[in-house]
Amino acid sequence: MSIDHPDTALNQHDRDYHVLLEAIPDLMLRLSREGLCLDYRLPQSFQACNAEMDWQGRFLWEFMPLNLADLRMEFVERAIITNEVQLYEQRIEVDGWVQYEEVRVMRCNDQEVLVIVRDVSDRKYAEQALQQSEARFQRLAANVPGMLYQFRLAPDGTQSFPYVSAFAEEIWEIEPDISV
Repeated sequence: MSIDHPDTALNQHDRDYHVLLEAIPDLMLRLSREGLCLDYRLPQSFQACNAEMDWQGRFLWEFMPLNLADLRMEFVERAIITNEVQLYEQRIEVDGWVQYEEVRVMRCNDQEVLVIVRDVSDRKYAEQALQQSEARFQRLAANVPGMLYQFRLAPDGTQSFPYVSAFAEEIWEIEPDISV
């Protein structure tokens, strides 16, 4: 029977914790209430402003655009005061590329927060592409000389018109999403 030495168990716990952190693709910062970076983890795959700089011991304003640092500090203060997770999105330019980020700010104590920043650019660009596609479709549908509609027959026999052009709506007096 072997008895684990407390240091061995602690070292294993540290290794396990490190593996968990390495699996997270997000930027993580521990900030003071004044905006001082106490600690951070910047994955190599994450694109960040001034990534080559050591942020530890520096204020946000030293490594982030001023407007975004000011915004972050508003959420830092709100998280500390309310003790609720604060969530917001920001748009930032990194090396000539526009990146969209989701930022979560969580209170650690009355003087510190944990900030987790996730790159959501792929989702934002997909949303923009979908909006552009929908706008193109709406322009096309508005200019089609005839009636344009989408008829859907569900496996249970339910019928609906998810899309009805303005002309078809006017002639048939049918509105979109009306089940028949």
